[in-house]
Amino acid sequence: MRKFVATLVASILVFAAIITPTFASTTGEATPKPFIPKQLSKANLGGGSYAEVVNASMMPSDSGNVVTIGIKYHNQGSTDLNLLDYWLRVKNAAKSNDKYSVQVIPDDANITKIPAHSDTVVTYYSKVGADFKISNLIVEMIEWDFSISSFERILGSIKLGSDAFVVPADHTYSVQWSGMSINTSVSKAVISKNEKYYNTTLIYNIQNNGKSSVTLPSMQYYILTSEGILYQLQATGDNNQKIDPMTDKDITLRGNIPVAVKQDGWKLVATIAASDGKVVLPIASYNLPKPSTETGSDFLKEYTFTTLNGLYYVKVNQVTRSPLDDQDIITANLSITNKGKESLPVPDLAGKFVLDGSIDLNASVIQPNQVLAIGPGKTLQVQMYAEIPYTYEFTKLKLVLQQKVTDNDKENLLEITGSDVFSALPVLPLNDLYSIDNVGNRSTYQLKAIKEYNSITSKILTAQIVVSNQEKRSAGLISFIGFFETADGNVFPAAISEIKDKMIPGGKALLEVSTTMPVQYDTKDATLVLGEAVSPADGKEAQANTAYVNPIKVTLGAQKEAQEGLKEIDAFPYTLSFEKVRSQIIYGEDKIQISFNYQLDKDSLVVSNGKDKKIVIEIKDETNNISFMNAYAIEGTDKATSLQLGSNSGMFTAVDNDLVFKIKAMNNDFTFNVYEEISPGFLNLLATQKIRWFSTSQ
Repeated sequence: MRKFVATLVASILVFAAIITPTFASTTGEATPKPFIPKQLSKANLGGGSYAEVVNASMMPSDSGNVVTIGIKYHNQGSTDLNLLDYWLRVKNAAKSNDKYSVQVIPDDANITKIPAHSDTVVTYYSKVGADFKISNLIVEMIEWDFSISSFERILGSIKLGSDAFVVPADHTYSVQWSGMSINTSVSKAVISKNEKYYNTTLIYNIQNNGKSSVTLPSMQYYILTSEGILYQLQATGDNNQKIDPMTDKDITLRGNIPVAVKQDGWKLVATIAASDGKVVLPIASYNLPKPSTETGSDFLKEYTFTTLNGLYYVKVNQVTRSPLDDQDIITANLSITNKGKESLPVPDLAGKFVLDGSIDLNASVIQPNQVLAIGPGKTLQVQMYAEIPYTYEFTKLKLVLQQKVTDNDKENLLEITGSDVFSALPVLPLNDLYSIDNVGNRSTYQLKAIKEYNSITSKILTAQIVVSNQEKRSAGLISFIGFFETADGNVFPAAISEIKDKMIPGGKALLEVSTTMPVQYDTKDATLVLGEAVSPADGKEAQANTAYVNPIKVTLGAQKEAQEGLKEIDAFPYTLSFEKVRSQIIYGEDKIQISFNYQLDKDSLVVSNGKDKKIVIEIKDETNNISFMNAYAIEGTDKATSLQLGSNSGMFTAVDNDLVFKIKAMNNDFTFNVYEEISPGFLNLLATQKIRWFSTSQ
C-alpha cells in the first residue's frame, strides 16, 4: 500500500504556491497592513507534530470549481516525518456525502519527508462541484493504517468557515514558492461606467522581500463576481518580469464587466497555470479596495485614472469661459502626473463637457508639450476646450475625460460635475511678466505699451507685448488668438502681427495685438483676452480665430502721453531723436522747407514685423493756419523717403499758395509733431516740441 501511495504521489500534478502572512508596502499609497488569517483547528500527527491549513482559495472552472489548499506540516520530533504516511481529503459541510479527492501540485511532488524540528508547506488542489462554497470546505487529515479495515485513520477535520483566507482590502499577502517570497496586494481599484461596461482597472503590487532576484511565473487574473461569474483581466506593465530584491512592481489589470452584473462583492483571484496546462490554480483571493472616485463634485480635488499602461493622477487647475468671435470657448486646464517609478506613455485622450446634464459638447484635448512619455514624478499639462454660443447660460457643468479606444469608441476615465466652476482668467498687469513653459517655446511675456492710432471715424487699439525667449536654442513665437473687451462688455476680435523670424537665445520679439473700433469708444478700462491658438476639434485645417487655450486677461490701462521734446523718442524697437530742426522759405515758389538731423537706433535683439509702419512728421501752426505732414518709411530702400539707422539728415518741402501773405506774421512758434503710423491714416502721437520759425532747434 505504501508503494501504491508513493507511486500515486509521484505521478500527480503539482505546483508550488504557498501563502503565509507577511508585511509589504504599495507604490504611491499608504502602507497597508499584513493579512494574518484566523487560526483554524489542527490535526495532531503524534509526537508533538501537527498539520494546519494555511491557505485555501477557490475559482470556477468549466466543470465546477477548483480549490487549492496549503497544508503546513510541523515536525516537532527528533526524526524525519514521512509524508507518505499521510494524505487528505476534501468534504462539503453542506452535503456530508460529498467527498473529493486531491492532488499535489507539481513542484511539491518530491516533498516526501519533513526534517526533524522544521516545517514545510505542501499545496494540494481538488476539483469540486459547481455549488460548492469554500466556506463549507472541510479538510480531513488521514493517516494510512493497515491495521483497520478502511486503511484510513482520521486524524482531524478542519473546517474553514466564511472567507477564512480571502485577503481583506488594503492588506498585503505573501505568496511563496521554491524558497522565494513575494508580497502581493491590490493597491488600487478604479471602476468607471459607460452604457455597456464597468471599465475596471486594478493595480496589483508585487514586492520581492527576498535576498535574490525573482522571475514572476506566468500568472492570470480574474474578477469573481458575487454571482460566481468569472471575468479574465488583461495584465500589462511589469508582468512576467524579474524583480530585484527589496523592489516592487505594479501590474495593471484591466477588463470590461457588463453593467448587467452586480458590482457589489467583487473579488480578484490571482492564479497560476499548472505545468500540464490543463488546470488553472487559484493562489489567492482579494477583496477589492474601495474604488477610487472616478466621479466627483470637487473641481479642486486630485483624481486618478488608469489605462493599460498604468496609473495616472489628474487635477483640474482651472476652467474658464472666454470670448471667441460670436461664440464663447470653455477651456479646462489639467495636470496629469506620474507618481510611479517608471515612465508612462502619454494616453490618447478625448473629452466632452455636459451642460445641465443634457447638452453634450464634444471637446478637443491637446498637450502643448509634444512628448511621448511622462517620466517618474513628472507632470504633463493638457487642455480641453469646446465652443458654445456666447448667449447660452447654464447652471451645472460636467467635465468628462475619456480615452480613445478606437476611432469611434471612447471610454470614460473621469467625470466631475459642479456649479460655479469657472475661474477668473489669470491677469497680466502692466509691466508684469507672464511665463509659458511649453517645451521648445519657453518664454516670458510683458505688456509694454498701449497705443491708439486715430483716423477721422475710427481708431486702432494696439497692445504691444514683448516676448523673451527662455530657451537655449532659437525659437519661434507661439501662435495666439486675442479679443479686446471694453468696460461696457463689447468684444472686438484682435489681429496679431505675424513674425516669421525666430528669437535667438535671450532674444526678444515685439508682438502687436490690435483691433479696429469706432473712434468714440472709450478704451480706458479695456482688457485684452489672449490665448494660445489651437487646431479645431474636427481635425480640419486650422483657420484664423479657430480656438485657443490657456487664456489670460491683460490689463491695458491708459496709453502713454506723447513726450515733450524730440530726444530718444520711444518707437520700440526703435529709438529716434531729432535735432537742429530748421525752417526756411523758398521765395518765389511758395514753399516752406524743413531740414533736420536725426539719430535712429534699433534693439538688435528684438525681432518684429513693422514693415507697414511709418514715421510721420507734422508741421503745425494754428495761428497762421499752416499744417502739413511728411511720411517716412523705417529702414526703407529709398533713402530719400525713409529713415535709416544711425546719424543722418533729412529735409522736405511743402507748398502753401498763401505763404506770401503769412510771412510777416510768422514770428511765432510752430509745433513739430512726430507720429507713428500703423496703417494709412491711423496715427499715434509720439512726441511734440515747439520750435521758432526760421530758427534752429537744439
